Amino acid sequence: MSTKRIHLTPFETAHIQSLHKWLNDERAIQMIGRTPLTYEEVVQEVEKKRKE
Repeated sequence: MSTKRIHLTPFETAHIQSLHKWLNDERAIQMIGRTPLTYEEVVQEVEKKRKE
């Protein structure tokens, strides 16, 4: 699915680095109300979701 500003694709392992960056954005952390995640924690969460 695409628009001029957004292109949605299925999640791939190559996206983990971007996900880690987004999840640790200061504003995102404040809005969500949680602590920052390490890269390894993000990988673990992604793998956990894939198994569900």
